[in-house]
Amino acid sequence: MQFPDGESVKGSWTIEDFGRYIGGYDVSGKTVLDVGTASGYLAFHAEKAGATVTGLDAASTHEFRHFPFASSLSYRDIQQSRQVWESENLIPIKNSWWHAWHKFNSRAKCVYAPMRNSTNGASRVSMW
Repeated sequence: MQFPDGESVKGSWTIEDFGRYIGGYDVSGKTVLDVGTASGYLAFHAEKAGATVTGLDAASTHEFRHFPFASSLSYRDIQQSRQVWESENLIPIKNSWWHAWHKFNSRAKCVYAPMRNSTNGASRVSMW
């Protein structure tokens, strides 16, 4: 991500051309929901292109389901697995969204919501 002040941060994947990535669709004046917003790359580029944007992402590590391979930490100790995933992935990703939000002087909103499943009917939503 390239910020207006010249700072740049390299992520795990790169989109060279946002406009081409979205097929040349004009988002100016549109409302965009960036599902799985992560660090917000797509959200902030959509906003830069003139859209009103809301990013949506997982509320907690309980939202992530991992296939329980016998050798995986999630199979051996789900609580520890969630703690590691939160500290090494979820918190840094959320922090990166808010870092970019400040850098871009963004007006985008971000919602962290639980994914509803058949076992818990969760409905709590956190929005900043």
